[in-house]
Amino acid sequence: MEKYNKVSIFIILFATFLFAFTQFLLINAYPTIMREFNVNNSQIQLLTSLFLFTTMILIPFTNYLSDTFKSNHLIIAALFLLILGTFLGCQSFNFYMLLISRIIQGAGYAIILPISQSVLLKIAPNKHQSFVLGLLNSVINIAPAIAPPITGIFLAFLNWKIMYWLLLPFEILVVIISILYLSNTFENKKTKLNKKIVTLYAMGCIFLSLMLLFLDLNIIFSLLSGFISLLIFAIFIFLDKHSKVSLINFNLLHSQIIQLPTIALFLVMMLLLSVESILPIFTQSILNYTPIKSGFIMTPGTLILILATFISSQLFDKNQNSNIIIIGVITTAISLVLFIFIDMHSYMFTTIIVFCLFMFGIGCTITPLTSIAYINLDAAYLFQGSALINTFRQFGLILGVTLFSKIINFISHLSVYHSTTSNLLLGIRISYIAMALILVIVLKLALSLKKLQNKISLSDTNHSNIKL
Repeated sequence: MEKYNKVSIFIILFATFLFAFTQFLLINAYPTIMREFNVNNSQIQLLTSLFLFTTMILIPFTNYLSDTFKSNHLIIAALFLLILGTFLGCQSFNFYMLLISRIIQGAGYAIILPISQSVLLKIAPNKHQSFVLGLLNSVINIAPAIAPPITGIFLAFLNWKIMYWLLLPFEILVVIISILYLSNTFENKKTKLNKKIVTLYAMGCIFLSLMLLFLDLNIIFSLLSGFISLLIFAIFIFLDKHSKVSLINFNLLHSQIIQLPTIALFLVMMLLLSVESILPIFTQSILNYTPIKSGFIMTPGTLILILATFISSQLFDKNQNSNIIIIGVITTAISLVLFIFIDMHSYMFTTIIVFCLFMFGIGCTITPLTSIAYINLDAAYLFQGSALINTFRQFGLILGVTLFSKIINFISHLSVYHSTTSNLLLGIRISYIAMALILVIVLKLALSLKKLQNKISLSDTNHSNIKL
């Protein structure tokens, strides 16, 4: 790679890391924030779900942004949103102000996530594209490895807001470096948004958010909101597919080699953040571990995730088949079954091993699935494909963390047992069972993908599978 490309890659990876680190920074502090602001298990998950929901809403617009603005300007704008959100988080005197700060940070992440992928694929040589995507995924995955123990250390001695203050200098530094060294890699062109399609998309997202927010408060209103959201999105998809200027190019999903990994990635992402959010609640609320001890329990597993991501990207660069994905899915399923049998009497070492097994499986699936989808995109549809894949990815994250937190909250309030701890454990176990069932679908998709790859020579079909 050229020297300039290496510098650009470093800046983009560092900037993306800051966003990912911020996303996971508060997870280990959830029990502390719950007590400080007097919120429950379901409400505290809004700090994650609203962050993700904001990214999901805004990511489809990055196709328009990449056509209209320079890549370096977009990255710098995203970093300024991160700084603003972090500063508001420092000043949060109530739960709602903290939520607003998370929404602003999510807006920045919505810009930088697909833009960073597109820029990296443009400046990296073809033979290293899967490796570079693996690096990006590894950087994103480093965040949950180091954020929980760092949070635990600070919570043991200082207020959780101090962590936000310490992040600000690094965020300002990367903005300065980006201004000095980043240049544009996009070819801008005049693009107009279809106002009717944008309005439908916004309305669909609003009703979808209402469905998720009221899932355990008013089931009738939640189901009604979900039904309305489904109708609006059906109309949106129909009009968007027939529009000259698409917001989300669903026509790309006509190709099975794009469709299968994208849907599988959506389902896998439902599980990743959900388990990472449930584990601190389990260790602190059921096992009565301190935040610092809870954080260190998660660290080995996330380091395994980084290692598995790196290895799977290297293996995929060599043979480009789905075997590593199938291995990952089966490993993840085994770990979820083992999670079901962990209770308040289990050893800490057992929890660590099972979490490591889970993260290894996830690490073997994410990068290969993402790579298969990307390498089969024509260069002309790179930005549209990036918006599509990342919208599905973020929707999987938000749906998973919201759905499973609602399940836990609902089951724990049924009072099946006299003990609050036992009811909470029951809710967590049922969530793990639901996750294992989802993996059955992922395995079927992975096997179908393997059969499809046996029929298609990827070397002959790169950049030629999409016919719109």
